[in-house]
Order: sequence, then structure tokens, then C-alpha cells
Amino acid sequence: MTRVKLLYVNRMRDRHGKVRFYFRRHGKRTPLPGLPGSAGFMAAYQAALAAKPSPVATGQDAKGTFSALIAGWYGSASFKGNAPGTRRTYRYDAERFREKHGHRLVADLKAEHVEKMMDAKAETPAAANKLRQFLRQLMKQAVRTKLITADQNPMRGIERLKSNNPDGFPQWEAEHLALFRAHWPIGSKPRVALELLLCTAARRSDAIRLGPQDIRDGAIYFRAQKTGDAVGVPISAELREALDAMPVRPLRVFIATEYGKPFTGNGFYNWFTARAREAGVPKGLGVHGLRKSAACHLAEQGFTVPEIAALGGWKTLALVQHYIRGVDRARMLKNAMARQARLQAKP
Repeated sequence: MTRVKLLYVNRMRDRHGKVRFYFRRHGKRTPLPGLPGSAGFMAAYQAALAAKPSPVATGQDAKGTFSALIAGWYGSASFKGNAPGTRRTYRYDAERFREKHGHRLVADLKAEHVEKMMDAKAETPAAANKLRQFLRQLMKQAVRTKLITADQNPMRGIERLKSNNPDGFPQWEAEHLALFRAHWPIGSKPRVALELLLCTAARRSDAIRLGPQDIRDGAIYFRAQKTGDAVGVPISAELREALDAMPVRPLRVFIATEYGKPFTGNGFYNWFTARAREAGVPKGLGVHGLRKSAACHLAEQGFTVPEIAALGGWKTLALVQHYIRGVDRARMLKNAMARQARLQAKP
């Protein structure tokens, strides 16, 4: 069967395991029906291809609007100073916001409007807080460019929503890892993915780019896309065994699609989540939970918080401390019990 390769088309598997296709350009994602090459698919593809991107605001009539503010923000030092991954996230959020509110005046945005937008996302606090973070950055640009004063900034006093899960993404426990390993043996692609994520504590945006070229002297070296930091992690025995069992062929990346191409971040997330469910791993445990588990695994081996932050590319020590606090509590309890036993053993 001939494979149809089309510009801007992304393929991903949803949480039910169904393959879906999307047209993605200029930060906007449009679902495409059916399969590539079918009449319905090609009609939707041609329509998406012909659609005009959101215009960059120009001219006197656009002055003071969110469209003009966003266009100026893209060219600012504050935006360009972010890591590439962060810039992509902000640009995606900005284009979605501009599509809906680009014609509105920046000076008209009030705190109550922001609170209403966040309230609409109350069932998903992470999404509400992501919107808050984006608007905080955007309104700082509005203050810098004197569209509003610092006192007029509507983001002052806007609080984060409390998460439904204060501990964040659930961590994979030993029994979950055992389930996955029992279902996906050494030599399978899902097993390589698991061991790679667990060994490196890499974000999905980094894990999908790792390949043989990143291995030197028994370690994997890469630069984290989100932070730009250089990361080096010793290869674990489990990862070495999984890599050695991979089919011998020219590899660009360790984890590739069925077509031999690198995954997109979302595509890998959906693919790995589906493989975890097939292995019987409970719903809710995914890629990010493995990153948390990797931090805890390093802590259990005696690595310090700064060492774990350096190995995993975490920017702040506080985040690592938050991840491993359960390990710290268990270690302190174990030490306290050992101390008590020694005291009781004394004559």
C-alpha cells in the first residue's frame, strides 16, 4: 500500500488506541476525517492548507489590541530569552488567545475577565493555571510597552487555582513497573521507552530525540529543550540490556514510529499511554509520572537534591524536593527506627 506523505499532517493515537490525523500549522491544530488519500480527508486537508494564518497585526488601526501586543511580544527580548520549548508553548497559547480575543483592546482587560476565563477551566486547574501563566507574561509585555501601567495590570492578585491532586502527577510504584516489564519484554519498543524514561528522567520532548549519537563513555548526554541545560546521565543496567536487544538497523532515535520517523511530543505521549494501559498499568500513570519515579529512584540510591536536579535537568531544587519528599519521609522513618533499635539494644 502506498503511503501518502502530506505537509503539516500529524498522526497520533488517542487514549482509546485509535489513530487520528491532524493538520497543524501556525500553532493551530485541525482534525482531519478518515485516512490520508480518502475523499473526505483530502477535501479537509485542502481547506486547511488554503486557510489564511492569523495575521500579524500591522497598521494604526491595530494599535493597542491583543493582536498587536502578541506580535510585538514575539519580537521582544523577554520572549526570545525563553527556552525553545517554552517559546513554542507560549506561541501556541498566544495564537489560540489571539484567534478569539485579538481584536480587543488590551486596556479593557480587567481582573474579573481573567477570573471568569479561569473559572471556565475550574474542572481542570492545570489548564486554568497555564492560562494564568501565559497572561502574566503577556501583560508584563503590555506594561513594558506602556499600553497599561503597572497599577492597571489585571494579573496582580490573580491566584493560582488549587490542584485536584496536590501531589501532582502520580508516581509509578514498583508494582506498576513490574506489570509493564512483564507485558513488554526486553527487545520490544515499549520496553526501550520505559527504561529510557526511567533512566534519564527526560521530558517527552527530549526522550523522543535521543539516539545512539547521544551515548558517550557509558552515559547519555543531551540538552534539555525546555531549559536549554546540558544533561548527562549514566546508563543503567536495565537500559543497557534493553538497548542491546534492539533490532540491528541504522537508528536516528531510540523510539520511532511504525514508519521509522521520530515521534511528536503528543504522539509519543498517546502511544506510550496506550502501551501502559495494554500492560494493565492503572489509568493516570503516564510519561510524567515516570519522570517523578526516576527522581525518587535516584534519591533512594543516595543522590543529593542538587545531584538529582543536575542529572534530570530540573531548574529548581524545590521541585525535586517536592518530588522526593515521600522518599525522604521513608528514609527518615527507617533511620529513626534503626536508631531506636540501637538504643534499646544498649545495656
